[in-house]
Amino acid sequence: MKYLDYDADDFADGSMLGIFFHKRAAFEDESEVRAILSLRMAVEFGVPIPDAGVPVAVDLTELIDQVRVGPHHDPGMVERVEADLRAVGVDCEVRTTTLADPPAY
Repeated sequence: MKYLDYDADDFADGSMLGIFFHKRAAFEDESEVRAILSLRMAVEFGVPIPDAGVPVAVDLTELIDQVRVGPHHDPGMVERVEADLRAVGVDCEVRTTTLADPPAY
């Protein structure tokens, strides 16, 4: 993931997929990982693509170490997210993002 100041940084990287790997610099502390699976060759060779997408096995406990909930969530959202994570075996911190907090000056 490349974190950018959308007002100052250049987006051009010469790749059609580049737009999927940019995010605002304010989110840099997330250290987000994204994966994209291109199905172009599958289509070219007549390989059927499931309507529900292509399942990819991952170990969520290796991928998720913290979840941040948007600043304007409804009451109980953090608890619901914690419960959902527990249901799939992920034990991590869940908290509300501070992006909407007033600046500390």
